[in-house]
Amino acid sequence: MLFPKSHRFLTPLLIVMTILVVIACSSDKFVPDGQYLLDKVELRSDRKDVNSSLLMQYVRQRGNSRWFSLFKIPLGTYAMAGEDTTKWINRTLRRMGEEPVLYDSVQACLSSEDLMVAMQNMGYMNATVDIEKKVKGKKLTLNYLLHPGNPYIIDRFNYEIEDSVIERVLAPHLKKDTDRPRQFTVTSLDDERKKLTHILNDSGFYRFHKDFIYYTADSTQGRQHVNVTLHLMKYVENSDAKPTLHPRYVINNVNFIPGDSTGFHLRKGVLEDNTLIEKGKYFSATDLQKTYNNFSRLGAVRYTNINFREVPRYDSLVIGKTFTYTTSSTHYLDADIQVSNNKPNTISFQPEGTNTAGDLGAAAVLSYQNRNLFRGSEHLSLEFRAAMANQTEMGVLAKSYIDKGELVPDEVTNGIVKERLSQDDIKETGFLLDGYPRTIEQAHALDKTLAELGIELEGVINIEVNPDCLLERLSGRIIHRETGETFHKIFNPPVDYKEEDYYQREDDKPETVKRRLDVNIAQGEPIIAHYRAKGLVHDIEGNQDINDVFKDIEKVLTNLK
Repeated sequence: MLFPKSHRFLTPLLIVMTILVVIACSSDKFVPDGQYLLDKVELRSDRKDVNSSLLMQYVRQRGNSRWFSLFKIPLGTYAMAGEDTTKWINRTLRRMGEEPVLYDSVQACLSSEDLMVAMQNMGYMNATVDIEKKVKGKKLTLNYLLHPGNPYIIDRFNYEIEDSVIERVLAPHLKKDTDRPRQFTVTSLDDERKKLTHILNDSGFYRFHKDFIYYTADSTQGRQHVNVTLHLMKYVENSDAKPTLHPRYVINNVNFIPGDSTGFHLRKGVLEDNTLIEKGKYFSATDLQKTYNNFSRLGAVRYTNINFREVPRYDSLVIGKTFTYTTSSTHYLDADIQVSNNKPNTISFQPEGTNTAGDLGAAAVLSYQNRNLFRGSEHLSLEFRAAMANQTEMGVLAKSYIDKGELVPDEVTNGIVKERLSQDDIKETGFLLDGYPRTIEQAHALDKTLAELGIELEGVINIEVNPDCLLERLSGRIIHRETGETFHKIFNPPVDYKEEDYYQREDDKPETVKRRLDVNIAQGEPIIAHYRAKGLVHDIEGNQDINDVFKDIEKVLTNLK
């Protein structure tokens, strides 16, 4: 029998639609009794100016993925598998498909709380969220009903700066009320705090960080109107110290230190030309970052490490029965710039295309170095080389921040991680993340990324070590002044140790390491708790021989396969 062309076209389409109907009918066959397949999640807002789609990121549990926003093909593929997992066809269909997402009331409540906090941060301080559930058979549609209410408006914005020197420095940068955003939002307030911190870090205030700034809001006027005051506190070195003016630092000496025994492969003039840190200038975080960027573009340089040491200066000397020194009111920093060379046989001057700097030639390792310049309590090194060398969207964006001497924000770092996890080899070989996530916010971003990519996180390895042991390990590093060779006082001591021939970096001293550990432990606790609640954490005893630690880790990884 012959059919018209239109019928011949419609026939395969009808077959496809029939298959989709069959798949849809069987999609809930793996849903246990008493539970529901999360079929659909929607957000509805009372206010048109609140974009519900932007708030979807705060929803912790969503339904199975859809092709063309219509068909749950991955779920249907999973549903086509039989229950007998010994058969290869069933195992294949399950791997190709997507396991049904079962409604979790706890996740729904947590999502409701997150949505409410998000709206409050947008200025809707009286926001509420209702949860509406619609059940049909074993399928459940979940609606989050958003009630933002009216936004809070800033009537007056005031500054209370307790430090007179900082007040003079910031005076040209403080905006008037008329220039400020009128709606009360956490983002706008935090942006102001970051801006002022950046200005001070570039004006010699080496130890200043944004925690010295906080806000108070007076909403007693009613009618969703508030008066906001930015408070900038005096400097407090520790809990026992009295508040003082924030120390302002001037660069004293700039020392170039070779990173190995081969010495420098660059002329001193080249080193100086690429260094924005100069004697007599106020300390500047931007100058520091630009110096790192300059050295990263030099093909002969493998890596650069810049450390600052506070040095005493004296205005006068009083001679009596004893010697008495009067300490200078100005604070000084010595900058030690350690430069390690690339091996001569690895340096190539053959043009190999255009690198991320726009120059022909061998591309240097370009990394973003984020050191805590305020108390030396943190050291974070994130390699963006691959993303920037390949000129991916996130890599180009990261480079734009680095070139301006600015810190790369979390959303860009999260984007680079997502770019890498989206590549084809990940689902085949898996992945291991080290040094990420560093904050609970990054952990939530990773959860979202993995959910969107359909990747399951199989385990989190937590190596537990006594903080006292870590302090001993981390605070024992010493460096030879002439050669730049690194040793450890206990675990790798030099043969002919003379204290005057060695120095210790500021961030390796016990008091600094202790502060750094306290910060890292405090930041890590909510991350471990987050993954422990998911049943993913595998604790490893770190206070044992390194080979035994490796065996324990290997055992965990083997069991995850």
